[in-house]
Amino acid sequence: MVYRVTRPDGPRCALRIHRTGHKAIAWIESELTWLEAIRRETDLLAPRPIRTLGGDLLSWARLPDGEALPCALLEWVEGTACTPGTIQPEQVRQVGVYLARLHEFSRGYVPPPGFERPALDADGFFGEGSSYHAGEGERLFTEEQRAVFGAVEGRVRAVMAGLGRGRDVFGLIHADVIPQNVVFQGEMVGAVDFDECSWGYYLYDLAPMLWMLRAEVGYGACRAALIEGYETVSRLPEGWSEALETFMAARQVASCRWIARHREDAYVQGRAVEIIAARVEELRRYLDGAVFGERRGT
Repeated sequence: MVYRVTRPDGPRCALRIHRTGHKAIAWIESELTWLEAIRRETDLLAPRPIRTLGGDLLSWARLPDGEALPCALLEWVEGTACTPGTIQPEQVRQVGVYLARLHEFSRGYVPPPGFERPALDADGFFGEGSSYHAGEGERLFTEEQRAVFGAVEGRVRAVMAGLGRGRDVFGLIHADVIPQNVVFQGEMVGAVDFDECSWGYYLYDLAPMLWMLRAEVGYGACRAALIEGYETVSRLPEGWSEALETFMAARQVASCRWIARHREDAYVQGRAVEIIAARVEELRRYLDGAVFGERRGT
């Protein structure tokens, strides 16, 4: 849960209270450590963690039954947010510039001892220990749907093998830059909600935004703007276009598995099977050579 906190002596803050056992404490502290470094060593707009009076990144809320919940306090990032239906190509271009600058910082970032974040490599997407594993929700998938997921997994593994794991292509990424996690302050753009930050492919960091926009009229213009903005700062790897489509497919599989695992969530309750079926149909078209977003104008 995230609460907005108004302090009498300063700016607004975001108080984030984590579920016990949902994420390793080392993961949460490492996310905050990276955010501190971003704010200290760059001018990129991102939430700045606020340490406790004792200098710790986390404090603990104790419930009456003795359970302790880890809590983090971050500066509130002011700005205007967008939705997939309202974000404009020029704003998406700004996001591309932001991501490229974030990745340039990541290439030179040396994490301190004890730093630990999950990896969005092939096992991070598809392995038994993946945060996207559907758990009991696996029973929602038909054999045909599992076959589609398996075919996508094969392509993702091939793309990742081709890219390798060098520092030029693989490092710390936000992993969830979607319109709802972007804020605009005039000419500046910032990202919030680094909760999913991971070791991963820089190219993948472009996939969540495009995946969210794939059904919008004007998707083509937004895709071109994202790439243009990114390449004003950093070059994309050879064969990036096809690889990016594959990473969008990986995001689609992850979405299906998340829905199956959280089928009681208010967003999907009663519609999980329907949503998964529609997204698997998109994946079938991808496997047959279709490009995401190609059905909706320019």
